[in-house]
Amino acid sequence: MISNELNNNEYYSHAIELLYTLTVGEVMVKNVISVNENMSIKETMEIFKKYHITGCPVVNFDNILVGIISMSDILDALYENKAQDLVKNWMTTKIYTIHPEVNIVKALDLLSTKSVGRIPVIDYDRKVIGIITNGIILKSLLLRVEKFSEATEKEAIKLASALNLDEIRIDQPIKFKWELKQNDFENAGKLSSELKKILAKMNIDRIIVRRISIATYEAEINVLIHSVGGYALIDINSERIHEEFIDFGPGIPDIDKAMEEGYSTASQIARDLGFGAGMGLPNIKKSVDIFNLQSSTNEGTKLIFEVFFDKKH
Repeated sequence: MISNELNNNEYYSHAIELLYTLTVGEVMVKNVISVNENMSIKETMEIFKKYHITGCPVVNFDNILVGIISMSDILDALYENKAQDLVKNWMTTKIYTIHPEVNIVKALDLLSTKSVGRIPVIDYDRKVIGIITNGIILKSLLLRVEKFSEATEKEAIKLASALNLDEIRIDQPIKFKWELKQNDFENAGKLSSELKKILAKMNIDRIIVRRISIATYEAEINVLIHSVGGYALIDINSERIHEEFIDFGPGIPDIDKAMEEGYSTASQIARDLGFGAGMGLPNIKKSVDIFNLQSSTNEGTKLIFEVFFDKKH
């Protein structure tokens, strides 16, 4: 049970933090039931009955994803007396997929905007390694929030190889540089995650930590998908966190346009991975106390923001 001392705001804050730190790979169902494209509709219906499912990925003999078959598709086939027909003749071939390193916020956006019930999780060979749905994400969030109090008390806070948290003196200013490489989606969100651990050790209010996590995550992603690479400069003292994200180009031609919600110039590879929804800069500005954005098509972009630890700001 969650401690009665925690209020609804704390539950909400923790859930929002999870949205911006959990990846699809951490919450997806890995034991995926799939069918071969040359199976019959009748055989597929028996599999649906056996495993109590209403849809699943369709693969070829190389286990490569080629489609999705749903109960609706099966019913359509049965209605036309095509029980012996092959799955590949009835499956949906317009498939939306996602990779395991993508943040679950992007998965929820894809499920909503594309109005699909399930999204196959694939590796870079297009082999199915998992499945994600709204229900799977919700269940994972609820389980984590339920264990919230116990987990925060028992968690052994560690920093990744880039930093050694045990050596950090929280009674002194903390400054470090974090490299950001173009299209390095495997490490997307790591800086946000490490900062969260440092701030937790400093006993910073969770709502403030959530705001910092959102801003840092979005700033990281912006450098990864919109530039040729760059770095972040982090400066933390007892009163505030100061972050600078500097990239090496190509820069933002129209800053006012870039600040509009939904506007995006993300590459196709970024969009295929679920990034580039056009909410990054607006989300950052909403989450911080000080926001400054400078960009030149010749020199790249410099984003500066600060969040104060005192709630009065």
